[in-house]
Amino acid sequence: MAVPNMPDDGAKSYLTVKEAINLADSALSELFFVIQGEVSSVSNRKNYKAVYFTLKDDDGKSQINCLIWKNTYEEIGIELKEGMLVKIKGKFSIYAARGELSFKAWGFEPVGEGDLRVKIERLIKKLDAEGLFEPEHKLPIPKYPEKVGVVTSGSGAVIHDIIRTINRRAPYFELDFWGVSVESSEQMGQALLSLDELGLDAIIFGRGGGSFEDFMPFNDEKLVRIIYSMKTPVITGIGHNNDNSICDLVADYCASTPTAAAEKITEGLFELRNQVDSIKTYLADLVTSRIDIQSQYLEKMKLRLNACSPESVLASNKMRFDYNLSRLNSAIAACQKTQASELKNSVARLQALSPMSVFSRGYSCATNSQGHVLSKVEQCEVGESISVMLTDGSLNCEIKSKSSEQTFKDELNTTF
Repeated sequence: MAVPNMPDDGAKSYLTVKEAINLADSALSELFFVIQGEVSSVSNRKNYKAVYFTLKDDDGKSQINCLIWKNTYEEIGIELKEGMLVKIKGKFSIYAARGELSFKAWGFEPVGEGDLRVKIERLIKKLDAEGLFEPEHKLPIPKYPEKVGVVTSGSGAVIHDIIRTINRRAPYFELDFWGVSVESSEQMGQALLSLDELGLDAIIFGRGGGSFEDFMPFNDEKLVRIIYSMKTPVITGIGHNNDNSICDLVADYCASTPTAAAEKITEGLFELRNQVDSIKTYLADLVTSRIDIQSQYLEKMKLRLNACSPESVLASNKMRFDYNLSRLNSAIAACQKTQASELKNSVARLQALSPMSVFSRGYSCATNSQGHVLSKVEQCEVGESISVMLTDGSLNCEIKSKSSEQTFKDELNTTF
């Protein structure tokens, strides 16, 4: 194959690397391409003059490095995002220093879902410029609603989730449900307008999960403007956590799911319910405590009253009487025993001192006629009559003679 523009001076039959690259680059610069692929690895730095990205096929087996000059990129007004499917227009270029092939894009446009996303982004920018998303336009969500409307599918699980959540948390308000086709923005708009005329406290507007295309009715400009114009606060719960729509942006409150929207509208009542339950528990504990205290007090008073009753006083006095009587009897018995013992001892002592006791031991007592006891011989005379008392009687005697003390002692010794 002949090489274009090959030198024909006969002296040189080859090209240098640089010459070959320049020749190839020159040939490619004559060709215009429109390429469709998936965007990845976007690099848009402030100090760069171009935006760099990679375009690849669905299977990921083929890819090309691309760039687009930043002024052109900003004029298009669409942000390149990883995963976006686009068509790019431009020409191939070879970087001589490394011999790398790249594609210089003159422009691009999203394809399929990407095109829808671009339209959504443009509508968001338009509505944002009009101030539809400004916080000052958001209506406050009532803390204690009495009437709440719900706009969602009449056949899906969403309405059951909402009702179940409300009944579980705060089943205290009236619920007005409008079933619609969530694929029809017109039906949803009419339902919202109808509910807005009923003087409700708030409206829950939502649907369950789905694909990106399923949420397109919620990006309808007319529906968005209806929500913005409503005098009733609107809480959206569209899809799941990662699903977003323009209706969410314009709503007065955006919940991540329909269930979360139901939790939001019941938030104040649920907190109030918990506070009431806490107060009820506190009061119940307080009353129980007071009852226990009063019961203990009454029990003490009962014991005191029982202690002061005539029966208790009588029983107590009887116990004291019986106790004192027992002590008295014991004291009397002890005293009697002591007195008896002392009496016995006294009797014994008296008996020991009694003349009769002396008489029983062989002694006698002599008295003269005047009754004076005779203790000495010299107290009487011979021939005098005396009386001698013995144990069992007395003797009337006449003194025949007298003897001295020594003679008497001798006679006693002889006798005993």
